[in-house]
Amino acid sequence: MKKILYIEPRQNDKKYLYYTYIGKELMKNKTINLIIGDDLDKYQLNDFQLIILGYGACANNFCTNKKILNTKTPIIAFLFKLGVNKEQKFNFFKKNNIIIFGQQYRIPEFEQKYKISINKTLYPFNNNLFYNQNLQKIYDISITGAKHDSKHYIQEAFLKEEHNLRERIINKLKPLNIKTFINCSDINKEAYIENINEYIKIINQSKFWICVSADHGDLTPRFCEIICCKTLIFCNEHKYSTFNDIFIDGETCVIFKNDLSDFENKINFYLKNPNKCKEIVDKMYEIYNKNYSIDKIVKKMLSLIN
Repeated sequence: MKKILYIEPRQNDKKYLYYTYIGKELMKNKTINLIIGDDLDKYQLNDFQLIILGYGACANNFCTNKKILNTKTPIIAFLFKLGVNKEQKFNFFKKNNIIIFGQQYRIPEFEQKYKISINKTLYPFNNNLFYNQNLQKIYDISITGAKHDSKHYIQEAFLKEEHNLRERIINKLKPLNIKTFINCSDINKEAYIENINEYIKIINQSKFWICVSADHGDLTPRFCEIICCKTLIFCNEHKYSTFNDIFIDGETCVIFKNDLSDFENKINFYLKNPNKCKEIVDKMYEIYNKNYSIDKIVKKMLSLIN
């Protein structure tokens, strides 16, 4: 039986559930001996066949507090929260030959700059929690989360054409004669719907949901949450083709320009074509489940043991 060390300080997080999904999926596998911990220093790393640093372990200062890890055991980590100690994180990953997974569409840019290889992934989701509830659609289009005001981030966190995108979207939505749900703020406690069941209900009550890339091109957990509720994703265009296999305009989602020049026209078109919308969300759900579901992500990680 293979012995795996999974470091996740937020394995029991109740608010941001994506911290917990990989650990829960690993626990289902009866062919491995799984050890879940919160700090590498507590373990002899050579005792394991695989080490995984979860999202919580890669979030803030955890990786940057470590230097050289004296082990030949393969180590997996995530490019996560690059707004915090980005350079130190890349340095740590590179020095220790860590196998990197990232959910940023700007992966090609990072690979070129830091001379590293990054496995693209998306955030995991729980389809027993997020699913299509077949509720009446009372909102035409919805958007929640941080506004991502560029003044709160380092200069390269957003490409020039993405600056203050959510704020510009909100201003574009306000005069339209449609039903919207808008819950965005750069004050953290005001940017999210605290009750997870209420959040899922609103997703299901929305025809369209606006998902924009976060800092450094991160495709946030919201993308996956919307996909599995089978609500149509409206997302901004990406400079790189990293995720063109899943985000295909008019086939799996709706992609609008960062200058919003086609934004209103696309809303009007898809509001008038509900059958086309259903085709799109069904296709997206199928592709996501086939390639990026949590069991597929964990299976890929476990394949690295050998």
